[in-house]
Amino acid sequence: MTGRTEAGREAAEEEIRTRLHEINEAWVGGRFAQLARYFDPEIVMVAPDSGGRIAGAEACLASFKEFLGAANVLDFRESEFTADVWGTAAVGTFRFDITYVLDGSQHTEAGREIWLFTRGDDGWRAVWRTQFPLG
Repeated sequence: MTGRTEAGREAAEEEIRTRLHEINEAWVGGRFAQLARYFDPEIVMVAPDSGGRIAGAEACLASFKEFLGAANVLDFRESEFTADVWGTAAVGTFRFDITYVLDGSQHTEAGREIWLFTRGDDGWRAVWRTQFPLG
């Protein structure tokens, strides 16, 4: 790739990194209306342990609400962002480190999230997500 095409790809990759950060800021802050704007209505989230699926924006939002309703997030950090873009499709990943209190016990976890996005007239929307624990 050269010239404008390379610059366009790099700009789109930065948009994906920014969108991932916006998603994290929204859910950690409990701003679910903002979070909903980043989800495609048909988004699917795949659970890391069971492989179970949560389908649809409302159900996915409910899973974030349920977690925040049960847990107190003490710290959430994101790092090691990557993004790859092909036209109107993209994959974004990042490492996360989280500390939270659930049922009176403090937990610290590290993992990696993988998000798939499509770009439409209203920008990049998440269509698929999973995560897995790190060591």
